Parts: sequence; C-alpha cells; structure tokens
Amino acid sequence: MNRELSIDALLPPEMARRAEYIGVSKAEAPALRTFVLAILAGAFIALGAIFATTIYAGTSSELPFGVTKL
Repeated sequence: MNRELSIDALLPPEMARRAEYIGVSKAEAPALRTFVLAILAGAFIALGAIFATTIYAGTSSELPFGVTKL
C-alpha cells in the first residue's frame, strides 16, 4: 500500500483497510521511534500551552477580549 498521505474521498471499506494498514504499521514501529515521537508530541503540546498562557495572561489590557479567547 502507498505510504504517502493524500486527501482522498474513500468509501468506508477502503477507509477501513487504510486505517488497518496504518494501525499495523504503527504497531510494528521500532520502540525508539515510538518513544521519540511521543516525546516530540509532548513538546508540541507544551509549546502550545505556553503560547496560550502567554497570549491569554499577558495581553488582557492590550488586546480586545475576543482576541485573547482565540
């Protein structure tokens, strides 16, 4: 099966096959790769939280209310 990502309109059986293929390939991935990807995912979540906290807490008097709620 092709490993490149694409935006296709797939029928449900095709989507199930693709999801199964991707799930199996993730389950068979080496432990080091999975660990590194997990660390990177946590880092991206942490950066997003820091950004959100900075925007929300640091600019309440300078930006309109709606902008800080984005």
